[in-house]
Amino acid sequence: MYGTGSALLTQQVFPVKIAGDTNSQIVKTQPPRRPTPTTVTTTYHANMVRSHAPRLRSPKAQQRRDRNTLACLLSRRARQANQAAMEQQYEHYRVQHEANLEQQIRLSLYYVRFLQHAMASTRAPLTDTHQKLPQTPQCWPQQATATKR
Repeated sequence: MYGTGSALLTQQVFPVKIAGDTNSQIVKTQPPRRPTPTTVTTTYHANMVRSHAPRLRSPKAQQRRDRNTLACLLSRRARQANQAAMEQQYEHYRVQHEANLEQQIRLSLYYVRFLQHAMASTRAPLTDTHQKLPQTPQCWPQQATATKR
């Protein structure tokens, strides 16, 4: 009554290895993936065309439908134009911001070099005046008062 077919079905449904069962295998199954719109390829086939009869609309209803279609097209074109203008403005601001950053970096590098040059030019006189100053022992103020007594 129960042959090998039911054992395989049981293994597919319950992938648990039973002690002493040599035919069972542990199989990791993943749920099937649903195709996304970008992975599904669609092709035109004449049999797949909708075959419903066109609706009979009154002339007023057809005019309203045509106006709605034109308004939708105009709205879409306006949205696309706004999107293109926004992208162009973004690119302009990005280039301007990049130029500002480059200028800030140049100025900071110039400032660092200027400070290095200033330190190098003032270093020689500082060493001469440092030798002329009287040397005082380095100590804490409490120690200095204790030694004077």
